[in-house]
Amino acid sequence: PLWSRGLGDVYKRQVLVITEKPDLRYPYEAQINGFTGPVWVRVLLDEQGRVQRTALLFSSNHADLDVAAVNAARAVRLMPATRDGKPVPSQVLLMFDYKLDKR
Repeated sequence: PLWSRGLGDVYKRQVLVITEKPDLRYPYEAQINGFTGPVWVRVLLDEQGRVQRTALLFSSNHADLDVAAVNAARAVRLMPATRDGKPVPSQVLLMFDYKLDKR
């Protein structure tokens, strides 16, 4: 579970259900340069769970990773949040943690 909130609500913990997975390829240039790190992206969703806007909240300090994370966040689709059993707009924080295997 990640932090989620219906617009106008107080923060509450909800289970996020991904209905469409984004392409999560590690950027090639970042791989060969050994870039790693987490990227946090805020995503505003409509009542159908479709992405309306994204915002980079915390950078990995590597542009390739940040761009890949924001693009992946734009492509995700989630089950919509509900209030009183009805779908509502919401926002979520997604964290993409780029790590390389140590060999």
